[in-house]
Amino acid sequence: MNPVFLFQIALVLLTLGLSFQSMSGTNIGLFLSENTRLNLDTVLLIERTASYLLFFAAVLMFIYPNRPLALSIFFYMLFLAYTGFQLRSGPFSHLIFFTSAMRTGTPLIVFLLMTYPRLLENNVYIKRLLIFTCLISAATFMAHGWEAIHHYPKFIKLISGSFVNLFHLALPETAIIGALSIIGTVDILTGLGIVIYPTRYLAAWMAFWGFITAMSRITESGLGAFSEVLVRAPHFILPLAIISLLLRKSSGESKALTSS
Repeated sequence: MNPVFLFQIALVLLTLGLSFQSMSGTNIGLFLSENTRLNLDTVLLIERTASYLLFFAAVLMFIYPNRPLALSIFFYMLFLAYTGFQLRSGPFSHLIFFTSAMRTGTPLIVFLLMTYPRLLENNVYIKRLLIFTCLISAATFMAHGWEAIHHYPKFIKLISGSFVNLFHLALPETAIIGALSIIGTVDILTGLGIVIYPTRYLAAWMAFWGFITAMSRITESGLGAFSEVLVRAPHFILPLAIISLLLRKSSGESKALTSS
């Protein structure tokens, strides 16, 4: 697996998801409505324009990846997280920079890889990129783990709705709360593990679990929530990139030992 390709695909899917989300409204629209003198029609026009621009950016990043677009998406993600933090729209909005770390970090990584195209040819820089990718992945997993341990109502709804839709089974809330405590603990330990001692097996688990949790948006709400899956593409693609970087690191170290 080519890590550059994985990071770029994660960015394309993320941007595509952001485009569809912007069409239906985001925290940016709410923030502008509450903190500026813009009327509702103007705010809706801004969101709709952003949606078209993001869709164009996703297509262009797939056909012709470039640095200005990657950097623009990075700043958009930062502003999106900032508006969510300022709005205090949920009980864990203070964690938003951590929960969105993988999504915010993806365009930044793509920008760096395009700025320094030979970065992956040097084992020192491979290690640094691996550390950064592990750190943002750990931030997202641990923040979500913290939310789960504290029984985030949104997670209770996701599990409850998914079990009803998939298995026609209504789980008691006490069972869901117990499961969330376990899930949250595992997420936090996984985040710690990928930073302290990253392995392919741990990264593979993160990819699997990231995919399951992303897909839970569809299993709970239906296909209309597909944009929620797209914006979470980094949650299961970045761990695959970690595996690829680990393999490159091992290969580089083997070559160094052979040449010496």
